[in-house]
Amino acid sequence: MIRRTCVTENVAWYERAWKAEHHDHLICTECGRVVEFEYPAIDVLQEAVAGEHGFLLTDHHLELMGVCRECQTRDADQEQPEPEAPGRRQE
Repeated sequence: MIRRTCVTENVAWYERAWKAEHHDHLICTECGRVVEFEYPAIDVLQEAVAGEHGFLLTDHHLELMGVCRECQTRDADQEQPEPEAPGRRQE
């Protein structure tokens, strides 16, 4: 009825397994945000790789780890140097 997906830092996400359309996941390693996506070319590549190694795929899940746009923006804002006070000069 359910299947485990997206295992990060000892936390597992579960999704329903019946009548579920196939999809993969982008996972933000900063905030934990999970984005579900479909990209048919990935399935084609997986089939090709499996075939090259003599595998018959029966199932798969793909989790791409990275930093989401919001966390990138937040991190970049935090790295901005403080503006100089009027009349003061940093050397």
